[in-house]
Order: sequence, then C-alpha cells, then structure tokens
Amino acid sequence: MPSPIQSQIWPSVLDGRSICCVASSKAGKTMAYLVPLMQYLRQQNRFEKRNRCHNNSNQPKVIIICSGFKVTRDVFFQALKVKGDSEFPTLAEIYNCFHYEKIVDKEILISTPSPLLRLIESNVSRNLIDKVLIV
Repeated sequence: MPSPIQSQIWPSVLDGRSICCVASSKAGKTMAYLVPLMQYLRQQNRFEKRNRCHNNSNQPKVIIICSGFKVTRDVFFQALKVKGDSEFPTLAEIYNCFHYEKIVDKEILISTPSPLLRLIESNVSRNLIDKVLIV
C-alpha cells in the first residue's frame, strides 16, 4: 500500500511533471519517485521493442543527483530492490571517481554532483538525458 506522499507523487511523475516534495524521514520519498520512474522506463522499453525503434544512445536516460555518498548508496540499493530480478532498467552509481565505462548502456545513473559535473564537462552526456532528479 503506498504511503500518502507516494499516492500524491506517483501520478505526477508518470505524467512527466516536475515535482518538489518535502516529508519527514522514512515517509517514502525515495520510493515516491523510483517506482514510477522504473515503470516509465519499462513502458518505454516495451514500446521501443514493440515498434522496433531503439534509442541508439548508450547514455543514461535518467540521472538522480544525491547530496552525498551515503544517500547515493541508499538510493542505489532502494533502486535494486524495486528492480528485483528484472534485467531492466540497468543502474550505475558514481560518487567520487568518474569512469565512463561504468555508465555505458545504463538507463539510470545515481550520482553526487562532483562526478556528474566532470561527466558533463567531458561532453559525454550533454543533451541526452530525459529526466534529472535532485535528492
């Protein structure tokens, strides 16, 4: 059963709207965006397969920006739980060092600001990102 914040946020995320939410610790904020985000990416993947159109980009479709290492790790592990045994979407996390090979062919990138800035400055992912979340 979704928490109150999840009930409010899920429809907005699925509609592609910008959101800002504030809630107490353990209110379900992370799942409020992860669950619909993964659903969106899975639907997009099914659409591409069904229509035989494939996004040739090998770059992340979603970037989640976290305030620090611990939050990055927490969000990454929560995303793994939501993903379960599914092969899709693929995930990567970067927090100190940036290695391009680590993010190739990943749909979701979870990062702290510094390596993300280095990534953008390297021209690797400019203009190829569908969604950005700041956590």
